[in-house]
Amino acid sequence: MANSDPSFSITKATLTAALRDAADGADYVRRDPSIGGLELRVRYGKVVWTVRARLHGRQRRFDLGEVKKAGENYTVMPAEGRRRAQRVKDLCKLGINPAPAIIEFKTGMSEARQRQEAAAAGPPSVRWEVAKDMFLDHVLEKRRSATFDDYKNILNNTPELAAFARRQVSSISPEEIAEILAKIFDRAEPHSEHVQRVLSSMWSHLAKPAYRRTTGVVPYSLRGVRAPERTSHEIGDPHAPDFEALDAPPSEIELGRAVAIAKSGAFGQRASAALLVLAGSVQRRRAVVGMHRSDFRRFADEECWAMPPYFRKTARKKRSRGKHLVPLIGWAAEAADRLDRAAGDQPWYLPVGKTHRDRQPKAPHANPSWLTKLHQFMPGVDMSPHGWRAAFATYGSKRLRWARGDEKLVLDHMEGYDPGDVTAQHYNTDPSMLRKRTMMRAWIGFLDQCEATAVAADPSLRDVEAVREGIYRTRYGEDAWKRALKRAAKNKGKGAGVLPWNDPEAVLEAAE
Repeated sequence: MANSDPSFSITKATLTAALRDAADGADYVRRDPSIGGLELRVRYGKVVWTVRARLHGRQRRFDLGEVKKAGENYTVMPAEGRRRAQRVKDLCKLGINPAPAIIEFKTGMSEARQRQEAAAAGPPSVRWEVAKDMFLDHVLEKRRSATFDDYKNILNNTPELAAFARRQVSSISPEEIAEILAKIFDRAEPHSEHVQRVLSSMWSHLAKPAYRRTTGVVPYSLRGVRAPERTSHEIGDPHAPDFEALDAPPSEIELGRAVAIAKSGAFGQRASAALLVLAGSVQRRRAVVGMHRSDFRRFADEECWAMPPYFRKTARKKRSRGKHLVPLIGWAAEAADRLDRAAGDQPWYLPVGKTHRDRQPKAPHANPSWLTKLHQFMPGVDMSPHGWRAAFATYGSKRLRWARGDEKLVLDHMEGYDPGDVTAQHYNTDPSMLRKRTMMRAWIGFLDQCEATAVAADPSLRDVEAVREGIYRTRYGEDAWKRALKRAAKNKGKGAGVLPWNDPEAVLEAAE
């Protein structure tokens, strides 16, 4: 332990002796008690001032400059060594990298001049577009496909980020990113926080040692960058700018129209069957697109879907070893059977379709967003895939007289048990299948009634060509529909007057 007595402090005489010792090949360290961590290191024929300080939670040693003979004095005298050490320690306490200050000590170039020189030289780096691809390739390989889709959408479709186009990522300063987040905040407060999380993850990846020489991104460079603080509003405050009333479940007429459209086959065999399984099972999108042949068992006119933990939301947070059993009744079971036959040798009922560029698909099955797009294309229907689950929970007690909480047997994925009940979750193997079958029969019957009401109000739902035309108009708009009619009328005499919505593949082009 170094003595704190001032008589032990390093002096000019100490430097003289240290240079003589270094020339003789000596190797030792002399501590200066006046500044904690300050040392004079004699090694490899050199005498160097160093100081130990903690930066971002890690203890580091910083080189403050070599001692050399300069006339009657030395390049770094004891008083100057202590000044440099104190400056470095003060910067580290503030969480600031002292590297620019150390360069100024050694070269005399001010920190402002260093920034100007670096900007003029153009640091070795990659463009924003290349950096995005590097990061997205990493996300595609290491994280869930939904995460990849989300990050890709944020980076490619946030208009404020267009300011970074063709820029070297190492030249993008934390201040610029903070300004971009402020602009996004003015447009959509919560979205700015989402963008900040994605950019922080991207910068952390680009600053990894394996990529740092390529990207030039400095670690922790976005450590203090945050989206502006949200404006405080009470939950449900009608004066809030983003106030929305509580979402209501889809109406019975909407449910009926959706079932009728799916049964019509207007979307083609595969997509129509997938929609019917979604409606008849009330499971999440990811589970439906991930249907695998090994998960289904046929019992007379019913199908039992044994959903593995991977496709269940609770599996990410809880130890869920068993499968979630869902009985498929009536037309839902028939739809699953059609998917099985259509899959051929494929084990996945909904195998992946086209992929973008040269990227390999994240999963061998379709993307969950495919089901969302199909719902968006349904004429006269304003609901998302999650609407089936909301309707199941709402109309189960309202129309089908289920006891409160019964819907959890089908929706919950924990077989209706309290999440805090460890014994029920891990040791009770009774899946309550008899109760589930009764509920699902009632649900299918309820949807049949909704369909009958919808068809009575709009008989064209029984006309597959009329449904396809409605899908085309919803997807592409009225102007495109009118242009298609004109083209068909013009080409009719040439034997080529086929309307595009008569081909289900054309209707599904964008959804695929």
